[in-house]
Formats: sequence, structure tokens, C-alpha cells
Amino acid sequence: DEEGSDGAPADDDAPLQTRVAKAREIFERGYQSLRRNSPEEKEGAVLLLEAWRAFEKQVLEALQAAGEPSPSTDALAKVDGLMPRRIKRKRRMADEEGFEEYYDYAFPDEVGGESGNAAAGLKLLEAAYKWKRAKQDAGGGSNPGGM
Repeated sequence: DEEGSDGAPADDDAPLQTRVAKAREIFERGYQSLRRNSPEEKEGAVLLLEAWRAFEKQVLEALQAAGEPSPSTDALAKVDGLMPRRIKRKRRMADEEGFEEYYDYAFPDEVGGESGNAAAGLKLLEAAYKWKRAKQDAGGGSNPGGM
């Protein structure tokens, strides 16, 4: 008698869709728990999201191999939407002069705070680049302003 982690019998004979739904539920609970209970543990949340993304890609491949006409990519898009941005930051060294570079993660669910401001700054920078490219494309690629 094999049992799952929740005490219920293991569902080796359950349909693929049922097992996939249970696995997604476990990934979701794990992600929510990490973000809620340990918001400073960003690396762990990133690792969980990467594993979840790999799982969703395997499910998509399995459905395509099984002859599913057009399997939905909604679950994969959901996980991609949860993925954080990787931001390079600098901090002052405590015992030495100078700065240390490190990487931080800005999650989409972080509103306000330092990470939220950094993500907003990146969005503004992206919008500026898009505007500049559109202006250059409209002007035939010439750049009379010197920029």
C-alpha cells in the first residue's frame, strides 16, 4: 500500500489529466507558501518556478505525442507570468571600500517596495527604448538629433 504525502493512496492508475492537476496544485501551494511565509527566500521560489516550467513543458510534449490536436499552453503561460525579473544590483561592502554586485529577483506579485520600484524603472526604460526605435523607424533610420 503506497501512500502519497497527504496520506491518500498513490494514484498510479489515475488518468493523466488527474495526475497533472494534482501536480499543478502542489506546485501552486509550494509557490504560494514560499512567497507568503518566506518572501526573502527568492532563490527557492525561482528554483520551484523553473521546475514547474519544466514540468509544464513535459506535459505539453506528452499531450502532443498522445495526438492531442492543439494542447493548451495556458498553464505554461501562467508559470511564465509568475517568473521574476533578474536584476543586477550593487551594495556597499561593510568592511571594505567599494561596492559588490549581486543579483536580486523582482516578482510580479511584489507591489511597491524596493523591488517594485526597480521593476517599474525597468518598464520605463523598456518603454523608452521602444519609443526610440519607433521614432527611428518612422524617420527612416536617420538620426538627426545625435542620439
